[in-house]
Amino acid sequence: MSGPLTILVSSRAILPGPDGSLIESPATIAVSAATGKIVSVEPRILPRDTFPGDVTYIDHSPKVLLPGLVDAHVHLNEPGRTEWEGFWTGTRAAASGGVTTVIDMPLNAIPPTTTVQGFREKLAASQGQCWVDVGFYGGVIPGNAEELKPLVEAGVRGFKGFLIESGVDEFPAVTGKDVALAMDTLKDSPTTLMFHAEMVPQEGAPTIDASSSDATAYQSFLDSRPPSFETCAVEEILSLAHLAPKLHLHIVHLSATQVIPLLKAARAKGTHITAETCFHYLGLSSEEIDQGDTRHKCCPPIREGKNRDGLSDSCITTVVSDHSPCTPELKLLPAHLQKEVASQDAEAKNNGDSTRGDFFAAWGGISSVGLGLPILHSSAKARAATSSNTAVPSLVDMVRLCCQATAEQVGLAHRKGALRAGLDADICVFDDAEVWTFSQGDMRWKNRCSPWEGHAFTGRVKETWLRGTKIFEHGAGRDGLVTEKPRYAASSIYDMSVSPPASAASVLPPSQPCFPPFSVPSDDPVNDELVDIQSSDVTFLETLKMKIDQKNGNKCVVTFKVEISNKLCVMKVYKHTGYWDQFRTEKCAYRLLQDRGFCERGVVPKFYGIIDRIEDVNLWPDLYQFEDDTTPPSALIIEYIPDANKIDLDNFTQDNMDRLCPILAEFHIIGLLHGDPYPRNMMGVQGTPRARVFWLDFDSSSIEDRTIHDEHTEMLFRQELEEMACIAKALARFARGLRNQAEATESSPVESMTTRIEGMLEDIGPIGVFRKLFRKLQASPNAQAGRLRVWNFDYDRRLSPRRMSGHPQGFLAKLPSNQAGLSDPGALIIAHSLGGLITLHAVEARPELFFGVLYADVPH
Repeated sequence: MSGPLTILVSSRAILPGPDGSLIESPATIAVSAATGKIVSVEPRILPRDTFPGDVTYIDHSPKVLLPGLVDAHVHLNEPGRTEWEGFWTGTRAAASGGVTTVIDMPLNAIPPTTTVQGFREKLAASQGQCWVDVGFYGGVIPGNAEELKPLVEAGVRGFKGFLIESGVDEFPAVTGKDVALAMDTLKDSPTTLMFHAEMVPQEGAPTIDASSSDATAYQSFLDSRPPSFETCAVEEILSLAHLAPKLHLHIVHLSATQVIPLLKAARAKGTHITAETCFHYLGLSSEEIDQGDTRHKCCPPIREGKNRDGLSDSCITTVVSDHSPCTPELKLLPAHLQKEVASQDAEAKNNGDSTRGDFFAAWGGISSVGLGLPILHSSAKARAATSSNTAVPSLVDMVRLCCQATAEQVGLAHRKGALRAGLDADICVFDDAEVWTFSQGDMRWKNRCSPWEGHAFTGRVKETWLRGTKIFEHGAGRDGLVTEKPRYAASSIYDMSVSPPASAASVLPPSQPCFPPFSVPSDDPVNDELVDIQSSDVTFLETLKMKIDQKNGNKCVVTFKVEISNKLCVMKVYKHTGYWDQFRTEKCAYRLLQDRGFCERGVVPKFYGIIDRIEDVNLWPDLYQFEDDTTPPSALIIEYIPDANKIDLDNFTQDNMDRLCPILAEFHIIGLLHGDPYPRNMMGVQGTPRARVFWLDFDSSSIEDRTIHDEHTEMLFRQELEEMACIAKALARFARGLRNQAEATESSPVESMTTRIEGMLEDIGPIGVFRKLFRKLQASPNAQAGRLRVWNFDYDRRLSPRRMSGHPQGFLAKLPSNQAGLSDPGALIIAHSLGGLITLHAVEARPELFFGVLYADVPH
């Protein structure tokens, strides 16, 4: 065991309910630094003596335990503008405020993230510098449409484009034509297209007298960017939305409430569009901005107090920082606000003095990453104090807006944004009663310039935990940081950004992890939703699947779509003779998954109950297959999920696979070995903003006690993850090869081979049918005449495909068709099921041994 658990308890925590809603509740949360995961969550306080003596037990009452925040809009500016901000300082500031994940915007780094090469440069610059997990957006600019899909495949979490000049030359604004092209390019991709939604209306911009006196008056700047800029841009976006009806569209940093009716009307018509606002729009107002205080300049601008109060509308789904720092010099601060201005030569200083406090000339952007919770909580308390009739956001709302919804927006809800077993152990300890004043010394970003300086806040982050390890504690360590260096370094970037699970390492948990205490799930049906089911309760609607016993041709397991008590269900009926063990196995697996919250999360079907013995089968006409059995059959009842399809080449996306792999690893944490981790048991349901994915069929599973660290048992878990990684890699390659079939592109040996595959044989049947094919080939006239040599090569399913691939390589190298001097060397391989994955590894290692490969039922 690599280390004991840490137990965090509090009388107050924000926890997810069964339906995805959030509640405030006492909680006991067990986290593992070894796995980086939340092991368990109990909605009550368990006393210290409940746990073994070697665990660390911390009671944070009455402070609030929250999930780590996901700040989905941050400018880290590295590489290229590291004098403005960088990965080290920006993520350090995030950690100090309970933010455990930031998503970096495609600008203002140089190069911007508008090409795959630019993305690689940003990844390289980030290595070893990130105190929290970091993901990345790509950018949409004129002329980069061909880069968008490769950027999706590389792992970016969405795309941003400007409908008005961005302020930096390397990131120009897009036109309506560019937006239409981006929508068409991304219309079938699992991503989000986001917009800086400001646009000068056709009648032009307002005429503003930009004299020096007006330029230092905030109202002059505010008048120059009226709400019509935002409504005009949103109308343009909505006019094009029909080009990509399934694509998630998103408005960043919305500041004008006049946009909200447009969004509501569009959503009522089925347009998939969401919007975010920012902490500064909710915590500041134009009336309180002093003459020349350019620290407040941002675009869109901070608007009036009445507008601010209207931004709490439910149409706005997320709240982010839009942390956009620069050097103090670029803010053109007036003399009384300059704290640390670098020495300049006299001429430059004199030239600069004339623009001090100029809102039009100053750089627009506000530094606030890590301040979100104090800003929201303090603003809510202030509004509640002034108006008893005004609805203000609660802590539950803040978690929904800054954790749950932001994680969902960027495709990380399977890992981030909630205090739920199996997710990353990212936790924020928030003291919602502490009163304090924000000063320059509290600023942990690179340039200590922010409009929040001097503000009094109620509520302060006291600790931040990232993947089970405390990384920040207020008042401790080096400026609060309590680890020597970023714990995850490059891996935090890899996990957030690079989609394909290219090797087993990307889905394998650390060696010798710390597992939760082992317990066999109770067989007590007290928690089952459906009990004492009679034949009159069941309406049979459809036969979904039949499993045939190959020895006698009898139906042994039949799966039905049924209606029970007005609920659509799947009823899986097992023949008792020879198959009751499968029923018992699957029943135990579902009870364990239900107990550990997997059913509530939707990553497996909901478990409704069982019928241990279906007596009087003759009363169930649809069960005629079981009438002659001496022992009554048994049945398992689970959720029916409409429009669910197994993952195959027609519906494969890397996003779906990236979510299925960690779910399998989470099964392993609770000791559940699936036993059949193949695409026939991986399911997807198309939906917005993302498809639902889930695992199915646990009749080959086993429940193991991993706390004893048995070597053979651990080998089985490792091999299952290795198989999953190979399947994920094979599916990605096959899908890519078929997509590129019509393109004359140069590719690797494996890709060249997959592009020649016109399709894959489906429903080839059991292995016995495949062996009949070999017998037919061996008996063919060509084989009898010696013109065709046929070998049947088998494998050991217990070993990983990569390990097994060495054996066929040696075998093929000795074949007559692979001896020196032949003009057309190589063997034709027909690969079935797991044999296809073994063949894939062999082709990668020795492509010269192969004339071609026919993949049959791999891995359909």
